[in-house]
Amino acid sequence: MARKRRIHLLIPLGCLIAAVALAGLMGTPRLIQYAFLPRDELTVYIEKMESFDRALDGAASVTALHGVKADVSLSVGDGAGESGVTLYMVGARWNEAYPRPMIAGEPLSPASIAGRAKEIVLDEQLAFRLFGDGDPLGRTVRLAGQDFEVVGVAKHARRVGETGPYAAWIPLGSDAASGCDLMVVTAVSGIDGGLMTLLGNAAKESFGPGALYGLQKERMRATMILRLVALALALRLLGAWIGVLRRAGTAFLSEYRARIKAAYFSRVIGFALSRAAVMLLAAAGTLAACWALMNFFVEPVKVFVEWVPEVLVSFGSIRGRFWELTGAAAAPVSFVTAEMAELRFWAFLLRWGVISALTGALAAGVFPKEKQAER
Repeated sequence: MARKRRIHLLIPLGCLIAAVALAGLMGTPRLIQYAFLPRDELTVYIEKMESFDRALDGAASVTALHGVKADVSLSVGDGAGESGVTLYMVGARWNEAYPRPMIAGEPLSPASIAGRAKEIVLDEQLAFRLFGDGDPLGRTVRLAGQDFEVVGVAKHARRVGETGPYAAWIPLGSDAASGCDLMVVTAVSGIDGGLMTLLGNAAKESFGPGALYGLQKERMRATMILRLVALALALRLLGAWIGVLRRAGTAFLSEYRARIKAAYFSRVIGFALSRAAVMLLAAAGTLAACWALMNFFVEPVKVFVEWVPEVLVSFGSIRGRFWELTGAAAAPVSFVTAEMAELRFWAFLLRWGVISALTGALAAGVFPKEKQAER
């Protein structure tokens, strides 16, 4: 009995985990990212952004380049300092792709980024650790032997993909912006597969080999398990609703036959028209629900166009597409952005939350067993 109660707990526990994970997934930005390891000086990649933008030819509203370096140390004049800082070296228009609420001061301006000024923005916790209750604006911090002026304090929560507890931002290409761990090219977009392909080809041509991520597309991939559960429930409810309509239609016909036998047709026509109108409205609503359900089911195929072979009836085309997908899935990927790592964490949590809830429901007998036919 105690075992059964523990199994039942999987249902609310799994639903809670899935709800938390879904809320986390909904907070992921709508970006396309291309991550790669720097092999040249960072100033070279700043110049390469011009050719990259020309290759896109305005297909993306905003493009940006930034570098990430983990476990950086900052210090101030009185000897106080902090390590474990994730340093973001940001290029032009980065603030448009990754907006940060400011607590004090201003974000790095386009002029500062273009001029590679020795300016820095600290996150709120790091500013407090370095300067206490004092005003950090206009003060200087020491980074890689260089003095940087604090021009702003940003609100920042540590992300799942960040290794350090603090964050700071400086212009890309400044003297201290060297030894970058990872470079990321970003485009603001939705789930346009055409733009992803264009951006991936342009980025590979300009910056070399890397990993391409469509965060909005990956978010849909992560929620596919919920889509399948919702689809199964919707089909079951639709089947039950069609059964209700069938029984209501049978009852209406029976009542109509009984009335037509006892009264003239002119006395029954009002009853027949009113019931027929209700049945027609119910049928129209059912057809609309079926259409919406079909679109809901087909939407992932429109998004993940790589799933669909060029020729559906050709076995060779289907087999070729299968091996392309499995080969891509098996390829090792070592360049993961903080945003992608966070998305994968929430996707993992969502998947196991749904599995836990379904396991609890199955063990608790929520899904009725089919009645065996009487012999």
